[in-house]
Formats: sequence, C-alpha cells, structure tokens
Amino acid sequence: MTSKIYGVLGNAFKVAIAAWGTISIDPWAEQTFPLLGKPIQFLIAAIIAAIILEFLLQVIVGWPRIRVEWRDKAEDAPITEIVARIRQSNSESQVFSLKISAPGGGWLGHQLLKLYTRSGAQLKICIEQASIVPTCELSSKVGGAPSVMPDDSSNGFTVELGKAPRRPGPWHWAEVRWRDESTPVGDEFNIDYVFQHKNPLVKSLLNVLIWRSKNASCFRVVGS
Repeated sequence: MTSKIYGVLGNAFKVAIAAWGTISIDPWAEQTFPLLGKPIQFLIAAIIAAIILEFLLQVIVGWPRIRVEWRDKAEDAPITEIVARIRQSNSESQVFSLKISAPGGGWLGHQLLKLYTRSGAQLKICIEQASIVPTCELSSKVGGAPSVMPDDSSNGFTVELGKAPRRPGPWHWAEVRWRDESTPVGDEFNIDYVFQHKNPLVKSLLNVLIWRSKNASCFRVVGS
C-alpha cells in the first residue's frame, strides 16, 4: 500500500511539473507558431514540456531501482509466473535462473542506489504460504561467499546485495529450484520482494525509496 501511495504522489508531482512547464513554454509557442491557433500552440508547449521532463527524470535524475528477472533454465525465456513442475517419482522442480540487475534509470538514481545498498542491505524473496524447500545450486559471489542463499523460513532466497555495480547492468545471478512437500497442486502463492537491514529505519527507507520491478509475482506447483 505504501508503494502505491508513493507512486500516486510521484505521478501527481510529475503532472504538476509538466503543467508548470507547459505554462512557461506557452508564450514561446505563441510567438513561434502565430498562425496555428491557441489550442495547437498549447499542445506544442505541453509536448515539449513532457519531453523535457521525461529526459530530466530518466537520463539525469532517475530513481534508484533494481530488476529481478526469472527464467525457466531449460526454456531460457522470460516468464510471468514461476510454475514448478513436480513429478511423482521426483519432488524436485526444474531449475530456474534468477538474475538481479541495476537497470538504467538516470545517473543520480544509480548513485542513490549505490549509496542505499552499500551498508549491508539484503533482498529477501519470499513465498511464505507454500510448503516448499528452496535450493540454490549456483550463485554469484560477494566477498568470496555466495550472494544468493536459500531461506527456509520464507521458502525463498536471501540476496546479499553488497555494492551496486559501478554502472547500470547485471548485479547478481543464481540457479535455483524447489522441493515440494505438500503444496496443493495449482494453488497460486504471492512472491514478495522486500529489503532487509539490521537497522529498522534503514530497512523501512530501502523498501520505500528503491523501486523493484519483476517479471514473476506468483508461484504455482503443477504435476508432470
């Protein structure tokens, strides 16, 4: 709910800035295009203001963000949900690729991401209602230790973020799977992506200030 509120406030701020920019540019549009009429002049001013605002936000200012991408390793294609295929003879699911990156979102946004995550931040991937056991087979490393570790308490994984990359791009990766215990086949479970930190205040700020985009937000077990 908090992220939705901040999203609404952010959009309102963008609309307010765009409106102010439109009013500021409108006199120039009137002088430059005197024969087009007031509605077209105002439209031109609005388009220019929107382009300038988007450029400033995305290229110069931006917002700290991370992206979590899941793939079925065998198919090597992005997925919109994690579907663990369990056979009667083997309770282990297929292998999934997990990739965490720092997407481009403006120079300042990336600098803020580096600042926010340098003090021991973790990303916790939780599927708390499912009866499954996570396993990490391969992982990137931070300080010589695996950066992605299974977390039995949340049925997911804990990612030691460490320092953000110097430039936007790949950050962490892992190959993971789950062992099913008694999850109802076909039931859908939410996947939550939350930041953890030993300092409760920093933890709260991380979850408010860093945007998390992901291609999979639910988990299911199916028989095969």
